[in-house]
Amino acid sequence: MRAASLWCCLGLTAAIPTVARTQDPAARAPAADTFIVVLPSRSPEAILADRERARRVQDDAETRGADERARTADYGARIETKKLEIDAADARVKTAKKQKQDADRATAESEKRVLERQRGVLERQRDLHNSLALLAQAEADWAAASVSALDLEMQLVSRRTQAGGTIPSGTGSVVGELERRTLEAQRNQEDKRALVSSRRSDAIAGQIELIKALAFAAGVN
Repeated sequence: MRAASLWCCLGLTAAIPTVARTQDPAARAPAADTFIVVLPSRSPEAILADRERARRVQDDAETRGADERARTADYGARIETKKLEIDAADARVKTAKKQKQDADRATAESEKRVLERQRGVLERQRDLHNSLALLAQAEADWAAASVSALDLEMQLVSRRTQAGGTIPSGTGSVVGELERRTLEAQRNQEDKRALVSSRRSDAIAGQIELIKALAFAAGVN
């Protein structure tokens, strides 16, 4: 009687077996949940909103990537010009040394050091813009992968609607295969996101190196 009262207090309505020792263990085991949906459906409006944002990110990243590649090439050309100026200063150093013109030699050596520091700044600027170009490319790739994943997700929602509702995962149906493909696309999307993080870290490192080069050129260190 006390056991029955305890079950009622807990809100459990199952009958208490009269002979617990003879109960089949399998009968006591909870039934397996056969209706499992691994990837729940989202509303079409939410998917379309995410897709629109991803497309904007892709367009912006592609534009920035083109700009950064152009800047990288421009700084590369300026570095080559600076190298010619350094060579000319070095030639003046050698001429002054050969002619034992100490004042001219000192002036040429000073000019060469300034030019070399300027080249260092240009090299760090080139490297930074190259890093930013790679970052933009990674962002564009992530956004493109996002669009692909979202398109598959939209197809999945549409198929489920046509089928009259959500279908359990792992049934081998067309909807089940589309669910698997959607998840694989989402995994690829996350892999692309990891690369974006790595590229962003590289770009920050490039900014730090540029600050160091600027300080060196200014004679701070």
